[in-house]
Amino acid sequence: HTHAPGLVDALLTALLVFGAINTQNNLLFFMFGLAVCGIIVSGLLSGAALMGVRVRREVLGPAQAGGELRVRYHITNRSLFVPAGALVIEELPRWKAGRHASAWADFLGPVAASAAWVPARGSVVVEASTSARRRGLATFDVLRVSTTFPFGIALKSVVFSQPEGVVVRPWVAP
Repeated sequence: HTHAPGLVDALLTALLVFGAINTQNNLLFFMFGLAVCGIIVSGLLSGAALMGVRVRREVLGPAQAGGELRVRYHITNRSLFVPAGALVIEELPRWKAGRHASAWADFLGPVAASAAWVPARGSVVVEASTSARRRGLATFDVLRVSTTFPFGIALKSVVFSQPEGVVVRPWVAP
């Protein structure tokens, strides 16, 4: 994906190559090579880290309108050698032009969680907490796991479809 830090890095790399060509300075050619290597390594490592990641959602409900709902994510890294770092898990309201539409956005606030580190052949459990705004059946379908690991240059993501629903009950008066 394109994001601001990646675009800034690409712009600075282009400026380095223009400066190196115009001045014929060996240090600028060396810095340009380092910048290109950083982009390539960031893209390869972030993609390799996500290839073995699997996520399972567990909605801890039912919720009550005006209260909070917790969603637990079980993250497993099946990669033999590559750990996954700086993972961001977010629920998507729709994906692929509405073919995978969810109704949770009408009933709940944004649902997102993060995991700092998932070792190779390891697993981690993280929780997200969101507010239940109104009553009804909130359905989940698509969740996205993204990372900019290791340098923050390349943003990579994988998408999982896991249909599930939770009932948001009415607010209970005292």
